[in-house]
Amino acid sequence: MAYWLTENSMVPMITGAILVVILLLMSFSARDRLLAIVALTVGVLTLAIVVCEQLIVTDQEEVTATLYVLADHVSNNNADGILAYISDDHPQTAVRARNEMASVKFESCRLIGTNYFVGPKPGNEKAEICFVVAASGTSKQLGTGASNVKVKLYLKRESESNWKIIDYKRELPHAGLKL
Repeated sequence: MAYWLTENSMVPMITGAILVVILLLMSFSARDRLLAIVALTVGVLTLAIVVCEQLIVTDQEEVTATLYVLADHVSNNNADGILAYISDDHPQTAVRARNEMASVKFESCRLIGTNYFVGPKPGNEKAEICFVVAASGTSKQLGTGASNVKVKLYLKRESESNWKIIDYKRELPHAGLKL
């Protein structure tokens, strides 16, 4: 319900700015100090809402920040950096990731967008995020190329604001889309 407030303060910021401009124009045209005071109040409230939004860090924002760090590790072919984000409770995922990183030399990897995020439920600190990356590199099997890849990460919170990968899947970006 409050997604627009906790994830992105653009809506209240634009609304507040428009209201302030309208109220200031009305106060100047009517020469009414009360409207100027109301405009100032709306401006301060808008600023407070934006500051509060920036202070609230949601699970999705934490996971998205982790995705950008992982994309940098992939671009730099830093397998150890990626393995640091894989849960110690899932060694098979770490082995699979190490083998895949060894078979490809990446030139770039950048996050294009997030398809969905399923946050943790009370009593279950697991989450799932699906996103698309644009990656280019050289594969031992396929040669040099670039591709968009849809990635699903299954994560669990191991400590406050510390998400670890427990499993992942890669597929074509259009897989699962309904026409």
